[in-house]
Amino acid sequence: MKVWYGLENFAARYAKGIQQEVAALMIFMQLTAELEAQALDYHDVETKNETEVYHPTVPEIRFNRRYLCVCVGYLMAAAAEGPERLTEMYEYAMSQLWRYRQKRKPGQTFERIAKSPNSKWKRSTYNTKAKAKKLAE
Repeated sequence: MKVWYGLENFAARYAKGIQQEVAALMIFMQLTAELEAQALDYHDVETKNETEVYHPTVPEIRFNRRYLCVCVGYLMAAAAEGPERLTEMYEYAMSQLWRYRQKRKPGQTFERIAKSPNSKWKRSTYNTKAKAKKLAE
């Protein structure tokens, strides 16, 4: 939330205003997740069952996160104009999300690696020598 939506910079100065901003951001994130699920269903994208506990189902493709946010904004504006405009914008959003999709590469993961030795996720906790040896093989 801090990286994608700038959660560190609040416009409000009081606790109630900051709570409203965080709540609005969480609602916006829920809308983007729902739109992504709708797009997966709309385009009949199958999900693969993975053996990992934290990621039981992984879709074959992923949608552009920034464009998902843009589409949510367009859909909210279209909803204010009426149901016909909302339907038209929904179809447009589905086509554009499909246009800018990316295929997920099988077996590719991005592990968290600290760049600074003083960071929260220290390299020493990851046993980097064993990982480097494993990667070299």
